[in-house]
Amino acid sequence: MADRYAYLGSGLVAPFRRDGIDDFAHASGEDLVKSTVQIILGTRRAGPQNDGEVPFNQSLGTLLSLVRHRNVSDSTTEELATHYTVESLAANEPRIRPKAVGFYPRPDKNRIAVRLRYDLVDRGTSGINVVARDIEEEFEA
Repeated sequence: MADRYAYLGSGLVAPFRRDGIDDFAHASGEDLVKSTVQIILGTRRAGPQNDGEVPFNQSLGTLLSLVRHRNVSDSTTEELATHYTVESLAANEPRIRPKAVGFYPRPDKNRIAVRLRYDLVDRGTSGINVVARDIEEEFEA
């Protein structure tokens, strides 16, 4: 599957690990996009009260850490989390178009689980082409 979408790029994948062949594990296409979405959602972005985790790119990541200790039954918490997720993916990952975002708490790990459904897109010369539809992933943020 990675060869089919090779034009979407190639690079290192998370979690960083040695693969014994090419030094660090890498992927291309859909596998690379899944890895970058995981990196974006797992990285703390600079917010009103803190610096981001990536000093040279303070806009990389998401503000989901701001909703971690809020009441999850409050409707504004889910609205904020959805906004933070869609905003960060739109700013940092142009190869996807989010379609649905869902959340549920993971108190055992002190995290929020994010369920994301998106389309994988390519910006061709004639506009935006949908490459793969309804990819569903779950991430912990």
